[in-house]
Amino acid sequence: MMHKYKYTGNIGLIKEVVKMTLLNMWMTIKDMLNNKKGQGMVEYVLIIAFIAVVVIVALTPMGTAISAKFTEIVTALTGGA
Repeated sequence: MMHKYKYTGNIGLIKEVVKMTLLNMWMTIKDMLNNKKGQGMVEYVLIIAFIAVVVIVALTPMGTAISAKFTEIVTALTGGA
């Protein structure tokens, strides 16, 4: 579908704004990567992620056991039907 409105402004200006925005984003990312203060936060995030994985691995068998127990209870209540 074609738009009935055509942009007649300065395309060069738009390209320059986009270029400056991308350059600004690049410099911000570069500064964040060089910033040593963020290193501690990254370490905490990695520790929390490790703990989450351990908890998930530990609770998976427990979840299976709980599910089996509920199945056993339902079977007992319904008379095995």
